[in-house]
Amino acid sequence: MAYWLARTDSRHKNLLLMLVVLPLFVGNAVRAAGWMVVFGTKGAVNSLAGALGLVRQPLTIMYTEGAVIVGVVAINLPFMVLTLQSVIEGIDRSVEEAALGLAPDRWRCSVAPCSPWPCPACWPGRSCASSWPCTFVGQNNWPFGASLAFVLMTATLGLAVVSNVVVQRRYRR
Repeated sequence: MAYWLARTDSRHKNLLLMLVVLPLFVGNAVRAAGWMVVFGTKGAVNSLAGALGLVRQPLTIMYTEGAVIVGVVAINLPFMVLTLQSVIEGIDRSVEEAALGLAPDRWRCSVAPCSPWPCPACWPGRSCASSWPCTFVGQNNWPFGASLAFVLMTATLGLAVVSNVVVQRRYRR
């Protein structure tokens, strides 16, 4: 998906990117509740399977390893797609064409351009998207990350104190 988004010349590219980003606007708890509706004993999957006559009893999908994997992938997929898409867009198309000529098969460079073989041009994006915390593309800048965390924590605490004061003043009246 990231490769296709990076290489598409469609006029709808911004719309497609918004579809990738859209799940990030919904909280993780809401997304988890949505997956519970899909995978529950009376959920969409079991209802569809029952209506098609595929099962007589509801399947136990919730709280299984497969359901957890689907949930984790659904939460992390937008981050992975956006990171890889931006890295792939930075790779010159002539480098990709040269790699296609050197690759043992077309799959390794056209369909899976960010696999470890033979196209290492997007390793920084792959390593950043697949590891947590992101290592600032191989720089391991821990002091900068720590200072960003401190600024974020200070801003959050400051806003919490201000909102608490505003709410207390409003209820005193």
